Formats: sequence, C-alpha cells, structure tokens
Amino acid sequence: MEFQHIHENYILSLCDNDIEFLNRLYQSFMEQTVDLEQKLIQCILLKDYVQAKRIIHTLKSSFSVLGVTSCNAEIALSESETFHTLSHTDFSEVIEKIIAVYIQASQEFSIFIQNLLKS
Repeated sequence: MEFQHIHENYILSLCDNDIEFLNRLYQSFMEQTVDLEQKLIQCILLKDYVQAKRIIHTLKSSFSVLGVTSCNAEIALSESETFHTLSHTDFSEVIEKIIAVYIQASQEFSIFIQNLLKS
C-alpha cells in the first residue's frame, strides 16, 4: 500500500525492523498527540500564536519519526520570527494544513501498524 504522508521504509529503518518496538512507538505517538487537533482548533479560535507554536514544535518531532514532510513549510513558518504577524486567515490556513496532515498521517500510521502486525 502506498501512503501519502508517512514513509514506511524510513520508519522501519529507524526501528531496525523491530515490529514490537514500532508498535510501542505508535502507542507513544498516539498518547503524545491526544487532543492535538482540538488544541490547535482552540488556538485558531483564540488567536493563540504562542500555544500553536508550542504544539507544532512538539508535533514536529513526531512528524520527523514518521518521515512526514508534506507540511515542512508550515512548520518552518511557525518557527519563524514572523509567525505571530500572520493575519488570522493565514494563521488559520497554516494550522488547518498541519491538522489535516496530522489526521492523515495518524490514519496511515495506524493502517501501517495493523498491516505489520497481521503479517
């Protein structure tokens, strides 16, 4: 199966093809990112650039482990000195893209793990 956001071979190489370790990594990812979508939506509603920046920074390491690169530009923007100067519309668009990628990558990671555990 071809995934749009995660990179299976990269993930397997990081885990040295250890399926049990990979399963623990998945569980940790899910625990660390629980409520992330709601927290980022709350940041949009409250125009909370500081909290959004913190959350995105945390998510950056999870994306790195999964090989997710499809929102690198948005993550880089959130780390820039000009992030807090974005209009609310631009801020919302950045956050919404990161949320969409997070949801899709989480689903892909779940399918990937399930397929590995079946085989």
